[in-house]
Amino acid sequence: MSFTPPAGWTQPAALPPIGADGRAIAGYLSVAKFANEPGLERVTDNRWAATAQSGAEQAGTPGDQFGQSISGVLEMSNVDMASEFTTMISAQRGFQANSRVISACDQMLQDLVNLVH
Repeated sequence: MSFTPPAGWTQPAALPPIGADGRAIAGYLSVAKFANEPGLERVTDNRWAATAQSGAEQAGTPGDQFGQSISGVLEMSNVDMASEFTTMISAQRGFQANSRVISACDQMLQDLVNLVH
């Protein structure tokens, strides 16, 4: 995200310095790795906790030893494509069925109006 300050703007001391490219570093992403990853304990669907079997965490920032962090990318391991497509197709079929019911009701009401006249 870039920021071009207006003329006469002075930066408060509490904010990180803004570079010539208009960017400021507000912090770093911290990641961890473990000597025995299968020893981690599953807390929720995507949360894990260290155990005696997993060993102590080795924390660091993304890079050679800790993998990469790429912004704007969806992690595919969290998405079951077959399940998502099945859900989408089911929703689409439901929408089509509801549309047909509304069309049939509309036709019946039109026929009723024509019978009255």
